Amino acid sequence: MKRQRKGRVVSHRPGPVARSARAMNQRLLSHNEQLAKATKLHNSGRLEEAKAIYLSILDIYPGHVGIISLLATVYDQQGNIKESVNLIERTIRIKPDYAEGYYKLGSLMKQSGRLNDALMNYDKAIAIRSNYLEAINNRGTTLFGLGHYKEALDSFNKAIAIESNSAMIYHNRGLTLYHSGQYEEALASCNKAIGLAPDYADAHYTISVIKLLLGQCEEGWKYYERRWQSPEAGEKRAFVQPLWVLAPD
Repeated sequence: MKRQRKGRVVSHRPGPVARSARAMNQRLLSHNEQLAKATKLHNSGRLEEAKAIYLSILDIYPGHVGIISLLATVYDQQGNIKESVNLIERTIRIKPDYAEGYYKLGSLMKQSGRLNDALMNYDKAIAIRSNYLEAINNRGTTLFGLGHYKEALDSFNKAIAIESNSAMIYHNRGLTLYHSGQYEEALASCNKAIGLAPDYADAHYTISVIKLLLGQCEEGWKYYERRWQSPEAGEKRAFVQPLWVLAPD
């Protein structure tokens, strides 16, 4: 009897596209590991080492806006604002609807004292993402810096409508009301900030100033002294603070 030949099973071999995709996935995994390493170095303050890895990844993926943005942060932390601005502008050219890019560009402009340019970029970020809390708050602080208190107040009110548990935004609102001469409303807003964050030194200080202006000296100085109890207030001054009173000459 003639022995029948046993056939062989045939597996599909990956074609060129599949092989390429598999190789790309392996490269992506490697780069994700490198990115994780870079961000860990970045967070620990080892900026030069992090920067070297970001640059090596960008050699392969030059249009990766997230990594370009991280690299811009490194340059900003190193005091090279010009290069940081160049990099963020590059992200916007790659991705024109990159709200985070406009926000970061606005922050860099604000940091450089270019408040009108900062405002323009915050507005662009908000136009793309209407509920962009950080951009709305920073728009308010920029308007505050320009002395446009009414518009600043509008921004802080919008920010509070989005996030009603931010002591910082309530204090920003209170400080703006104070500079607008609306002292009682300012106190209410600052008290709301303290209710959310009892050790908020800036809010205690703002309340102290308002109460002193209103002639409520005893309470004012209590709030002034209270701010030194906050861990964020720094070291208390060594000399004795004068406890002024309002009295006729």
